[in-house]
Amino acid sequence: MKSSSPAGHRRLALAVALLAIALLAGSATVVAIGPASGPAKPKPAFTVSGGVHNLYPGAQRRAVLRIKNKRPFAIQVRRILVTVTSTNKPGCPRSMVKSPGWAGSVRVPRGKTRVVRVPIRMRAVAPQACQGAVFALRYTGRAVRPRAGHHSGGRP
Repeated sequence: MKSSSPAGHRRLALAVALLAIALLAGSATVVAIGPASGPAKPKPAFTVSGGVHNLYPGAQRRAVLRIKNKRPFAIQVRRILVTVTSTNKPGCPRSMVKSPGWAGSVRVPRGKTRVVRVPIRMRAVAPQACQGAVFALRYTGRAVRPRAGHHSGGRP
C-alpha cells in the first residue's frame, strides 16, 4: 500500500517547533527549544524557529520566525498558527500569552529560509504569578507546492 498520493504531495505536512517564553524581572524572551521527542513522525515539510524579546504584561512584540523548507522543491507557506501549550507556574494560566498567528503567502525555495513576523502579546492582566514563568509555544503551519511559474508573495 502506497503511503502518499498526488494530492498528498500538493499538501505539505504540518511544521512543529516548540518555543519557550522566559519571564525575568517583568520581561520575557522567546527562544527555540526544538521538537518534542516521541514516536517517529513523518519528516516535516518545513520547520519554524525564532523568537521575541522584552515581553511583559500589556506588551505586544513581533516574533521573527524563520521558515526553512525541507523539501526538494519550492513551497508556498500560507499559514502559521501559534498555540501556547503550557506554562511552568501554577497561578499563571497559559491564556496570558496570545498570538493571532500569520496568514499570507511566502514562497520558500528548496533548502532555503524565509522570514515572517508574527505578533505575540502578553495580556495586561497577567498576574504576579507569571513573574519568571516559561510558556511553551507550538508552531504549526500550512504550505502548498506552487504551480509552475507561480511566484506571488515572498521572494522568487
